[in-house]
Amino acid sequence: MAEPRSLFLRLPLELREHIYSYYFRPADRLDVSNFAGGLYRFEFDLLRVNKQVHLEAHNLWRRKFAYFVRLQTLWPNAVHHISNEGLVPIVAYGPRASNFKEHAFLLEVSSHQDPDQSEHPMIMLLDDIPQFAQTWFYSGLTYPGLNEALNLKCTARNLEQRGTSSNILEDDEKSTIPLDMQKRLLLPFGKIKGLSGTQLAHFDKSVEDDLLTAMAAPYPPVHECFEECITLIEKGDELLSITPRTIGTARSALESFFAAFHAMHILIDGRKRRVLADAYFHENITEGRFKGQMGSAIRIILRIRLVSRCVLAYLRMGEYGEAAFWGMRSVRIMSEQMSSEFDAFIADYIGSEDMGMINARTAIAFTMLESGAHEFGSKYAGIPGNERREEWAEELESYESEFPVNSEQLWVHTGRYLNSAAHKETRETVINEAKDFGVEIPEFIL
Repeated sequence: MAEPRSLFLRLPLELREHIYSYYFRPADRLDVSNFAGGLYRFEFDLLRVNKQVHLEAHNLWRRKFAYFVRLQTLWPNAVHHISNEGLVPIVAYGPRASNFKEHAFLLEVSSHQDPDQSEHPMIMLLDDIPQFAQTWFYSGLTYPGLNEALNLKCTARNLEQRGTSSNILEDDEKSTIPLDMQKRLLLPFGKIKGLSGTQLAHFDKSVEDDLLTAMAAPYPPVHECFEECITLIEKGDELLSITPRTIGTARSALESFFAAFHAMHILIDGRKRRVLADAYFHENITEGRFKGQMGSAIRIILRIRLVSRCVLAYLRMGEYGEAAFWGMRSVRIMSEQMSSEFDAFIADYIGSEDMGMINARTAIAFTMLESGAHEFGSKYAGIPGNERREEWAEELESYESEFPVNSEQLWVHTGRYLNSAAHKETRETVINEAKDFGVEIPEFIL
């Protein structure tokens, strides 16, 4: 047998398949220009190279990546909600989804009043089903009556049917899809509660039973979310207290604070913050350290507490722009959007300590940015030494139209919250933190 001329085809098949895997990797084929969750744009030009490459690459594609789920819903705009709000990647929608036959699973979300109506299809990857289920989970928490009006039908096909037909199996047939793949589809829906009906077709009974058991369990109570949040805050505080202080421990603390936000269904992605499931927290807490208090009020308290700590963590990491951004977002909310009654609530109900700390730490961040921009800013571009000088100058410029817009004004705001005798220890903490960064506090403030 003649040796292949191509150097590529002389490689072992295992290495060639690794290369094919990189070519098809979904994360590298995700276009986020139109949908926040992204739209996959797979390329198949590789299959045109020659017959051998076509056969090998196509087999790997089918074996490793081509596990699609066809979702049919009641709503024509569901694709926008799922992708833009849920950040779920989409393979196809509209006419392309209607003609798609490569799916291994079919999901139908319909009304309990008309269970046969689920006319608007979209295609997703099996690997993205957990994100879709999580989006639905948050919708159920946000709109308490939603799920009781919906039916879910899940149907498995045989892998051999992909691409040849959109038909499903006969009623008494079981799918040949491997058990672990059936679990990957069904088990994420265990967090969906209170549906009007759930139908499962052609799955292994053990997987069906696991799903139905999980769906029957109630949502975790609100107090458990807060207890988990407090535990993660305490973990982050402990990390920030470690000496000598390092960027690594500050970053670990920040991750713990982000996880604490997540425990209260507030998702953090860089500078983006998504506050979900508001309705879920509108109840009186019956257990735990916050017993007898309203969940929505406690959530506000813990959010403010967490912002204060995130600003400090960013300061310790030397990320002064991020510290300023996080602090200013809360300062802006308190200054412009909240009523005087809410300010009184903050002062009377929880005290002003955390808001004072947010203002103080944001003032420190602004001082560091101002110092960097003054010493190394664009007008001194010829001076070497600070690689982030332009970044810091641009960060400051982004706040020029806002109030407060500089460190001195932020210190004035700090004094509003911390000047009472009850906050003596907090003022000492502020002074010590400012010293750590070489920042002088105006004498008339504290």
